[in-house]
Amino acid sequence: MYPLNKIFFSKSLALFVRGGFLLTVSNVFVGIFGYLFQIAVGRLLTPGEFALFSSIIALYMLLGSPLVFVNMLVVKKISVLRALDQLSGLRYFYSHIQKYLFLFSIISIATAFVAQDFLGIYIKNVARSEVLLLGLLFSINLFFAINNSFLQGLQFFGLQSVTHILFSVGKLIFGVTFIVAGLSVFGGILGVTVATACSVLLGWFFLKSALKEANVESISGDMSAKDFNFGSSSILVMSIAFALLTQFDMILVNWLYTPEQAGMYAAASVLGKAVLYIPSGLVIALFPMVVEGAVSQKSTLHLLRLALAITLLMCGILAIIYFLFGDVLIALVYGKAYMGAGDLLRWYGMAMLPLALIIVLEHYLIAHGRALFSWIFLIISPLQALAIYFWHDQLMNVVISIACCGIILLLIGMYLVGKDLILSKNIKPN
Repeated sequence: MYPLNKIFFSKSLALFVRGGFLLTVSNVFVGIFGYLFQIAVGRLLTPGEFALFSSIIALYMLLGSPLVFVNMLVVKKISVLRALDQLSGLRYFYSHIQKYLFLFSIISIATAFVAQDFLGIYIKNVARSEVLLLGLLFSINLFFAINNSFLQGLQFFGLQSVTHILFSVGKLIFGVTFIVAGLSVFGGILGVTVATACSVLLGWFFLKSALKEANVESISGDMSAKDFNFGSSSILVMSIAFALLTQFDMILVNWLYTPEQAGMYAAASVLGKAVLYIPSGLVIALFPMVVEGAVSQKSTLHLLRLALAITLLMCGILAIIYFLFGDVLIALVYGKAYMGAGDLLRWYGMAMLPLALIIVLEHYLIAHGRALFSWIFLIISPLQALAIYFWHDQLMNVVISIACCGIILLLIGMYLVGKDLILSKNIKPN
């Protein structure tokens, strides 16, 4: 980091570049293994089975959207404590959260058992065993999300990267093994479940070692509900709305179209959403640093500008590649059975580009406690679902609906950040 301090004009910018680079590189590896898993599943399953698998995973991501809220809330709390130099007692805080997670995990498994028939109505051809396994996967993911929150909030980006990479490798190995063994869609979900459980154990090991040096003194008295929940409603609203915006399309497509058409869309969606994963490493580093800057009353707009520029460059290049070589990539990755997805991928990548920039903007605004953007998200997301439902005479209309909503949100987000820039122009970057 020392050489970076000489290159960049602020210490925080050098730290962000180092952390962002580390996390981006690790996320590239995570994405590679993740897409190898999706590609292997697409090749091993029929288009109809792949559409079902993608729908179940999309539902899992949608149901897990409140975990984004929990993640950002915990990261924000730890970042505030870092800024105020009040990190004593984190070990107690971590153990206290684990007790609630066990309770929530039992509730989620019981809910999956009760909701078997209900989910069977809205997800075509889903088996009861797959619904129960989905409940178990969600339960285990509760612990994974909290481990991730603590690693991110404490800015242990290296340990966080290792956990994610090993999860992706495990998902590929276990998932493919179970599918080849004849377990079909159930096997793919089981592979994700086992890999998540292994990652939870690894995260526990990392955090136990990291928090061993921390003061075990209870800090429950210092953590009042007021200071823990500041900005919580806007984070919750944003996390649910963004999940609807990026995941609910697959569920609707599986419901509205034939299995063959849904399979084509699933192939394009899996590849196209890679555009959204590129800025994820940047925002992991950006969010806690912006929170600390806000608490210290120091401007972090220079970090935002750099994050937006890198996201636009990298995501734009990938979207252009999809636009020029969509047919070739689909044929290369999925084979001739999915050739119809080439035209969809060509435009799907472009539709994801505004959403990639929105990911950066939303983390910046949430870190500053800006609630308005979250509520705008909540309004736009159902409108996208309604547009898909009433305008689904062809699959391309789904992509157009996503693109239009993304552009609208991007313009609104830029306007809100522009207001911040004007108000903060006299604050020096830290």
